[in-house]
Amino acid sequence: MDVSIIIVTYNTVSLTRSCIESIFRYTQGIRFEVILVDNASTDGSKELFTADARIIYIYNKENVGFGRANNIGLKYASGKYILLLNSDTYLINNAINIFKENMDVQPSNIACIGALLEDPFGVEVRSFGPFLSFKQFFKGVKLEIPRPIPVSGVCVPVVLGADLFIRRSVIEKEGFFDPAFFMYHEENDLQRRYAQVGYYSKIIPGPRIVHLEGKSNASHINILAIQGGYIYMKKWNNRFIYIIYRILYAITRMPKLFMIRAPYNQKIKFLKALFCYRVPSIHHQL
Repeated sequence: MDVSIIIVTYNTVSLTRSCIESIFRYTQGIRFEVILVDNASTDGSKELFTADARIIYIYNKENVGFGRANNIGLKYASGKYILLLNSDTYLINNAINIFKENMDVQPSNIACIGALLEDPFGVEVRSFGPFLSFKQFFKGVKLEIPRPIPVSGVCVPVVLGADLFIRRSVIEKEGFFDPAFFMYHEENDLQRRYAQVGYYSKIIPGPRIVHLEGKSNASHINILAIQGGYIYMKKWNNRFIYIIYRILYAITRMPKLFMIRAPYNQKIKFLKALFCYRVPSIHHQL
C-alpha cells in the first residue's frame, strides 16, 4: 500500500462524504486506502459509512478527540505513507499522488509535507505555522514563506493537521500523537518532537485541497483550543514560564467573554477552561 488516508469525523456526515468522494474521484496512479475513524457521531454517519465497502470504517463508542482517533486509525493502516485529512476538506486534483511522488524524492530527514490549502474560491488559507511560544500567542506572529514555492518545497516548523502527509517509518521510530491533547496543537507538538531529533516539515507545490476551515468544529468559544494551548505550553516550558503564560493568557482572553454572543453555560465553561483546567498527564514519546 502506498498511502493510508486517515480521516476523523464527528457529526460531519455531509462534509465527510464530500471529502471521501473527492478522494475516489481524483486519486489515480497509486495504491491507497481510506480509514474513517468516527468519534461516536449521531448524525447518520454510522449507517452511511458502514455500508461503504470502499473504506475501513471504525466507530468509537465515545468522542476521543483528534489525536487519539488518529492513533486508533494508524493501527489499521498498511501504507508506506500516512495522510491525515480533515473531514472538512476536499480534493480538486490528484493531490495524494502528488504528495507521494514528492515524498519519494525528498531527503530522508523530511518527515512531513503539506500543501497550501485553499478556500472554495481558490484563496489561500492557513496551511502552516511556527512552533507555539509566548511570542506567537500574544503577538500573533505570522510565518511567511517565499513564493513561488520550489518543487522541492519550503521548510516550515509546522504543517497543519488538515493535510499532514507523514513517513510511516518516522512514526514507527519517533511515535505519533500524544493522547494528552484532545484537539488543537497536537500536530504542533508532534512536529516539534520530530524536529528535536533532526526531522523537518515542508510545504510543497502541486496538491490542491480545499479546507472549509472551522466547519467541522464551528464554535464562537473554542474551549478545546484553550486547553490544547495549556497542555502544549506546560509540556515545552518550565513550570515558572507555564504559570506566567496561564495568568497572562487568561487575563488577555477575559474580554472575549463580553464581546461575543453565546449561551450562559458556554461562557461559564469558557471561564472554567481559562482558570480551572487541569492539564492531564503528558507523554513525550508514544
